[in-house]
Amino acid sequence: MFRETLEIKRKKLGPEHRSTLVTMGNLSDTLTDEGKYSEAEQMVRQTLETEQRTLGPDHTDTLVTTMGLAEVLKKEKRFAESEMFFGRTLDGLRRAVGANHPDTAKAAYDLAEVLALQNKGAAAFANLRFAVEHALAAETRQGIEKDPDFESLHGDPGFEALVAHTKERAVATQTPK
Repeated sequence: MFRETLEIKRKKLGPEHRSTLVTMGNLSDTLTDEGKYSEAEQMVRQTLETEQRTLGPDHTDTLVTTMGLAEVLKKEKRFAESEMFFGRTLDGLRRAVGANHPDTAKAAYDLAEVLALQNKGAAAFANLRFAVEHALAAETRQGIEKDPDFESLHGDPGFEALVAHTKERAVATQTPK
């Protein structure tokens, strides 16, 4: 359906129309979910190039697409390249929407995951702590301990303290006043 919709939008709206680009992003997300990483990467890179040219590097649509590329690269186990794109996303979101926005916190979390996968513990922990201290979604915060990408951080006192803090915070928010 996305492929058919994309062709119609390209013909009717043009290849640079926002609706066309959104459909390209949806198609690349679907391809990623299906494990078709090479095809997803090609689609998301094409989308990103168009958005950077037409919207600029710090437009939120461009940053969402940059994050999508970082996610595909992570799935492909191309961690160094994924780290670069997650870093760009995080920097751009800090400028575009601020440090306390949920998207910024999610980008920091995703960057922390890819850093941990590369055994860059200190940098991973710093980004994870930033995410937790800002607007990271409660369900994500509560799942840190079980996130397999953070396995290299297990046993680190700072990581264990952060996990304990998130548990305390969860209990505090559930306790009726």
